[in-house]
Amino acid sequence: MASAFSSTGACVLLALLLGLCTAGAAAGRVDDGLEVTWGDGRGSVSPDGQVLTLSLDHTSGSGFRSKDTYLFARADVQIKLVPNNSAGTVTTFYFISEGPWDVHDEVDLEFLGNVSGQPYTLHTNVYAYGNGSREQQFHLWFDPTTDFHTYSIEWTQQHILVLVDGTPIREFKNHADRGVPYPSSQQMRLYGSLWDAEDWATQGGRVKTDWSQAPFVAQYRNFTATAPAAPSGYGQQMDAAAQQAMKWARDNYMVYDYCADTKRFPQGVPPECSMPPEGASQRGEHGHQCATWASESEGGHGHPRAAARAHLLAFLSVLTTMVVALSSVAAGGGRMTDQLDILWGPTQLLNGSNGDDQTIGLSLDRVMGSGFRSKTSYLFARIDIDIKLVPGNSAGTVTTVYLMSEKQWKTHDEIDLEFLGNLTGEPYTLHTNIFANGSGGREVQYRLWFDPTLDFHTYSIIWNSNEILILVDNKAIRRFRNHWDAGVPFPVYQPMRLNGVLWDADDWATQGGRVKTDWSQAPFTAYFRNYRANGCEPSGFAWVCGQQGAAPGGGDWFDGGAAGLDDMKQQEQLREAQDRYMIYNYCTDSKRFPGGFPTECGLA
Repeated sequence: MASAFSSTGACVLLALLLGLCTAGAAAGRVDDGLEVTWGDGRGSVSPDGQVLTLSLDHTSGSGFRSKDTYLFARADVQIKLVPNNSAGTVTTFYFISEGPWDVHDEVDLEFLGNVSGQPYTLHTNVYAYGNGSREQQFHLWFDPTTDFHTYSIEWTQQHILVLVDGTPIREFKNHADRGVPYPSSQQMRLYGSLWDAEDWATQGGRVKTDWSQAPFVAQYRNFTATAPAAPSGYGQQMDAAAQQAMKWARDNYMVYDYCADTKRFPQGVPPECSMPPEGASQRGEHGHQCATWASESEGGHGHPRAAARAHLLAFLSVLTTMVVALSSVAAGGGRMTDQLDILWGPTQLLNGSNGDDQTIGLSLDRVMGSGFRSKTSYLFARIDIDIKLVPGNSAGTVTTVYLMSEKQWKTHDEIDLEFLGNLTGEPYTLHTNIFANGSGGREVQYRLWFDPTLDFHTYSIIWNSNEILILVDNKAIRRFRNHWDAGVPFPVYQPMRLNGVLWDADDWATQGGRVKTDWSQAPFTAYFRNYRANGCEPSGFAWVCGQQGAAPGGGDWFDGGAAGLDDMKQQEQLREAQDRYMIYNYCTDSKRFPGGFPTECGLA
């Protein structure tokens, strides 16, 4: 596997994955980041928005969840637990994924109540890909019912760290490279709840809930969710002082450790229990070492540019390995329907002589257009597809291939290739655009140096952690670099699917909307064939990155390879395309940007 994936590529991808999450607001109104989701009025937020209260009675408990989902984050919340006789009650704060239960991820903090005068038990557990049973339990060194205390979960690509008032008490390392499941591919949401678990929670279920003490009440405040290597966190690893603090907590307050339960595991404890502390995150395949980036954020996390820096430099500071394998979808050509779903509209499916060489025809008439999308989503990829565009008078029509994320539109990522039709004899316009975190407006347009309606031509998108490249017949025409460190959004954490569509846009597509669609020419048809996808796909608890069929003529799409513009020939191709075929560049449109061009326009 190591030969299929460079150590540098692995480091950069996983460094990027590490720090990207939807960062919650700093402590303010608790309902800015959390919402009560159940309990029929038993959960509430104080009028000033500072405290969220959960209650439990004989009828029901109550709960909340975060408004955002996260792919790695540090979450902190202050909790004041149920006082007095809390036996049978469980107060929780936990991450959990929202996909199928049998492959779910979860990081649990459960506070198990007790009879008056007896200590709470903090029960922790980690699930990855449906595998749990990693319980560790602690008593606390204070009474958690008399005041608020801070409980934290730091979830990075390197480790999961549980902290109490800033003191680390548990660390679960990423040993995915040794076959130990680790939560690293599914976004998770934060939840909190207060519920009855008298059948097991207190002294193994021997002590039941005393309902005469109801309602039971727990309070939450000062919720924050931030990039995992923010200044308050440990990010890559704990220093000596933190390690000593964790040793003190575990030596004095840990009351159960699954790794020491030989009765439960008579054939041997789980493999992670005997693995060295330096975990998968600090090694590369076969001992390759990844470079480490050190940085400081500027101006605090409230400023957009500082937030961008914090996100980028946070994830660049934590490096890890991941499962690497040849991607099953990397094969070129073949049956298009094995890799693409036809979603809507009038389409044709043409089979070659052997039945495997398929062509998809998308059609547009006055009633509707048509479209397809890839069966697989990718987190970085090289996509190639051959297209033969609508011939004749195609004015008003738009033929597209584009990568797009599937989450909230206001924070979506997208990489667009849109072929704007024209009158017979007039050239198509290739309109490109890039959206990151909902921010677009990066249009660059080109005329093609051939008639794209006479034959099939290959259009490609290379999307890796360093840059986005757009190629036509394997000639690079556009490059958009990753300048996250300068505050420029770049698509790095949301998986995307490939989409293809033929649709009517005569209000803007041809000569600014002056030329309309001639429906007497309908149906309009564009053809697609020979789809090749080489990317990182979600697989279990990792992203599997294929390297087959990289850049034509050799090269590695992840690191750039033949299309990485590292050699003079590629550089010259890019300059030629820009000098001879570019007809619009947002970076030179001073009328549109009278106050100055976007930041990336002035960066190399």
